[in-house]
Amino acid sequence: MVKRGPAALLLVLSLIFAFALPAHASFSDLSGNDEYYNAVVDLTSKNIISGFPDGTYRPLDPLTRAQMAKLICLAKQYPQPTAAADVFKDVPFDHWGTDYIKASSAAGIVRGYTDGTFKPEQRITRAELARMLRRAIEMPVISTSTPSFSDVASGYWAYGEIKTVAYYGIMGGANGKFRPAEYATRAEIALAVHNMLNANLTPPEQQPSPPLDDGKIIVAIDAGHGGKDPGAVAKSNGLKEKDVNLAVALKVRDLLKNAGIEVVMTRETDVFLDLSQRATQANNANADIFISIHHNGNVNPDVDGTAVFSHPNSQEGARLAKSIQDELVKAFGWAGVKGKDDGIKTADFKVLRETLMPAVLCESAFLSNADEAALLATDEFRQKEAEGIFRGIAKYLGLSI
Repeated sequence: MVKRGPAALLLVLSLIFAFALPAHASFSDLSGNDEYYNAVVDLTSKNIISGFPDGTYRPLDPLTRAQMAKLICLAKQYPQPTAAADVFKDVPFDHWGTDYIKASSAAGIVRGYTDGTFKPEQRITRAELARMLRRAIEMPVISTSTPSFSDVASGYWAYGEIKTVAYYGIMGGANGKFRPAEYATRAEIALAVHNMLNANLTPPEQQPSPPLDDGKIIVAIDAGHGGKDPGAVAKSNGLKEKDVNLAVALKVRDLLKNAGIEVVMTRETDVFLDLSQRATQANNANADIFISIHHNGNVNPDVDGTAVFSHPNSQEGARLAKSIQDELVKAFGWAGVKGKDDGIKTADFKVLRETLMPAVLCESAFLSNADEAALLATDEFRQKEAEGIFRGIAKYLGLSI
């Protein structure tokens, strides 16, 4: 690898990431009344963050994983790496953030994926930010004596990190929610990093945990198609997808409600809704997750199986999809379905793209397959399917059922 000096690298970053304004410069889109104003000014004066050539800071813009690696390195003053080999297969030696990614990886702040990639251009979520900052403060994970958030269940993958940064006042939430799957903004990141650098890192004394927040988890259930849109239609028995979708969705609703989970249904009758309306309903309800229930069709009547889709840019969506897919496969095994496990997939479906929370679309069995269409016509099979979706949701949320 050709070694680049810090000055050369920062010159490249000033063109790619942000224009380095003088430490005393003000930003036209910031006000002294902004909660994050002092944090931005402080970090700018230390050359940890910077603005853009037009004199703005763009507080609501997100950051990528590569940009966050750079920011952490500058804030913590990690040394430049000495290893010549590439650490991640999608971060070549001439990538602008290579040295920062290597340095933060060596410090244990950032990690890659199981396939050997880092995904440097992927936007960072608030949960990912919490995990990076917890690693940066080098304090053990705290699971008690900390604020609780209604949208962060005890089984959530970043539960401990979120509790830890909340305890030390590094990150917080609003209205009892942390919004872990939302993209972190430049304003939120500046405030969190500033808080990290000034935090009083005194471990908590052992004491009884405070009562949990009484906020409820909200699950949005979407029965696909409806009204004038029948969806797939089984040639073997005339079964319409819209009817099966609704029947299964109502069963999932009942299972969730019986478990004490608040449910928002996009439709509970045979009505037509466009895709944006479905996403808007979930967003307006501040749902924590979104499940769209569908059943597949294909011109080839021999095609069978089930799959769950998430948006390609949503890590949490993929985790939710895997949880539900695993449980659906078990449920269909109990019901005697011979179709193959099509696994988890990604697609830029509108309901996945426009929802603001982790979202999945289930394509459970094929109406175009005569054997599976016959099963889908039975209440017993629909109940098994609903139970599989319910268990997948509960597992993702870390709930005991």
